[in-house]
Amino acid sequence: MNERHPRRFRAFTLIELLIVIAIIALLIGILLPAIGNARKSARMVVCMNSQRSFSQAMNSYASENKDRLFNYSWVRGTPIPLDFSRLVPGKFVQYADNDMHGAAMQFTYIMQKRMGFKDADKFAMPAGWFPYVLYSHIPLMDYMNGQMPMPTAACPEDKWLLTVQRDYSNVEASGMPMPPVSGDSDARWRFPFRMSYTVHSSHYSPDKVYNSMENIGGGGVANKRAAIIYAANNAVYMSDGVGGPEQLPTGSLGQRRMTDIRFPQQKTVMSDEFGRHFGRLNYYFADPQCRQPLSFYDGSVRVYMTSDTNPGWSPARETDRKDMTKRFSWFEEQGDFDPVMANSSVEGGKVGYRAAAGWFQMTRGGLRGWDVPRGGIRAKVTRNGTLEAVAENELDTSITAAY
Repeated sequence: MNERHPRRFRAFTLIELLIVIAIIALLIGILLPAIGNARKSARMVVCMNSQRSFSQAMNSYASENKDRLFNYSWVRGTPIPLDFSRLVPGKFVQYADNDMHGAAMQFTYIMQKRMGFKDADKFAMPAGWFPYVLYSHIPLMDYMNGQMPMPTAACPEDKWLLTVQRDYSNVEASGMPMPPVSGDSDARWRFPFRMSYTVHSSHYSPDKVYNSMENIGGGGVANKRAAIIYAANNAVYMSDGVGGPEQLPTGSLGQRRMTDIRFPQQKTVMSDEFGRHFGRLNYYFADPQCRQPLSFYDGSVRVYMTSDTNPGWSPARETDRKDMTKRFSWFEEQGDFDPVMANSSVEGGKVGYRAAAGWFQMTRGGLRGWDVPRGGIRAKVTRNGTLEAVAENELDTSITAAY
């Protein structure tokens, strides 16, 4: 009779287990960055698709509004609907005082009517507020999915805005840092309805035109800025660095048309204030190293590095335009709700970032200018007399210059 012996199983030794664990850890270390990069790339695709949806809505808006670019339409003298006073108690007015006031009222009217916010104390109309730039998309609401806050208005990498959007009826409950209250009323309720993307000033403001490049800096003086739009004391101003600022006449904002655009494939509509899609750290848009998707008037969205775009407002002389260290520069203080930034510095006890030129946010020539190379190649004579082929990346100064 054959005896049956129990089968012996050979166990792993400690060394073998350690080798297996080390191999698994090595594979995880190799795969995780690749997975992270794939997810980041996927979020950038979503971001680009969101920007394309704005371009499609822009074309629909223009076709139904006499070729106008999307903008607020309430300016000085615009009759205010009767139900504005019902939705915003204590704010009874018959006409808008100026462009900025009219746009603020139009924004509040749209939001009150669409969202049903009728508490005048909790949802007060922002006072002395310039609603362009981050809120210019509100008139497009009916040309998109109509949902508010707009999911497409937030970049998938903009964690602050995504979180605030989820708690849009009570921004304080989001737990996110908020800018301080400005003015007599707390109008921070508007933050969930903003965009991650900045609509560029040439989209809603008039072009500042000069006869020649020599006039930009006042007789060839370098480091002069051109046509920067800003709001102060319930009025809108344009500053070109030559003399004092010029107050824009009422009715001058929001009057641009599609036919004003000279180079739709090279002129940007909007961009993010930060480059969020490449690497762990973010770059301020005006940092030459920043890389991000840019939205163009032809409906395309393409990725560019800032240093490869039109420098924007500029000194007068060509030699100074090529030297970025001589351009007008400013220090942008970093907000508590801004993403973690690369190249930040401390000046005057404040953390921020210094950048040069206006780039695509302040295009020379306005809608008649362009922001990325038009694909042309021109010949340049070097100092030793030889010819060098260089890519075209400057405004066509034979037509107009500045801003």
